Amino acid sequence: KNLFLKIYIPFVIITIIALIVLQILGSKKRIGYLTDFNLEIDRTLELNNLNEIKENFIIDNELDEESIKNYLLANENITNYVHHFRIRYYDKVFRNNDIYGVYVDLSNLPNYIETAQMREKGSPFGDLISSKIIEEDKIDNINYTLRVKLKTISIICSVLLLILVLFIFSNNIYNFIKTFIYYINKVLVENKFIILIIFIGLVLFIFQFWLGFP
Repeated sequence: KNLFLKIYIPFVIITIIALIVLQILGSKKRIGYLTDFNLEIDRTLELNNLNEIKENFIIDNELDEESIKNYLLANENITNYVHHFRIRYYDKVFRNNDIYGVYVDLSNLPNYIETAQMREKGSPFGDLISSKIIEEDKIDNINYTLRVKLKTISIICSVLLLILVLFIFSNNIYNFIKTFIYYINKVLVENKFIILIIFIGLVLFIFQFWLGFP
């Protein structure tokens, strides 16, 4: 027990310190860029109340996306376009991964972007509404910070708790087995004559049973 506590407690402390350090390092502002722009045709048509024209671009039960995209480009009445995007990073270490979630500052965007938001907290994916179809490869100088994911913290806490529970549980089993063996030995030592009589009686019973029912 003492050995376990000498290992477990420092390990918990080191883990907590590591999480704090990761959080501090991730909270520093870093620069990335928005890229992988993809025009979302359905949402663009819905935004501009043009859902009914989709039927005009269905060929062999499939939507001709290239033709409808050309239509959107040529139609001067369409002023809002919905794009999907993701953020990518210049830093090779501090980026969205299994440990970190990314939080993007979308306040410094070009004028042709009306609104932009990430799909969920910590996600690298988002959607924006622009006044034109975005043909650029990337939008640069985007600030972002990182936070340790709650999922990561939950997993680490669960593992630490599981280790503690298993230790307590295994320790209780050990004590139970030890106590059980102690009392069995005590009974065997203190009641040798009675046990011998029971054993002889059992042997005689089996022998008689064998004689009666060969």
